[in-house]
Amino acid sequence: MECTKSSAADCDSSKCAVIKGYLSAYCANELDPATKKEVEEHIASCKSCRADFTEYMRVLEVLLSNATNEIDNTVSLLKII
Repeated sequence: MECTKSSAADCDSSKCAVIKGYLSAYCANELDPATKKEVEEHIASCKSCRADFTEYMRVLEVLLSNATNEIDNTVSLLKII
């Protein structure tokens, strides 16, 4: 059963709930190949889960960027010391 709702708030599909539970592990490349394929196929066909995935990736990119900046700042500080 695939969700065809246009927004995450409207989605009540049990399949969507499972896929959304996998998003973190998917982004960290921690899923087995079969589950990874299942997530990819569902995201490709479900607007709601695709929107959640896109938002998750956006947040992850910001967090990684901030972490990189913090590391760069720490390295610069250590060079001064």
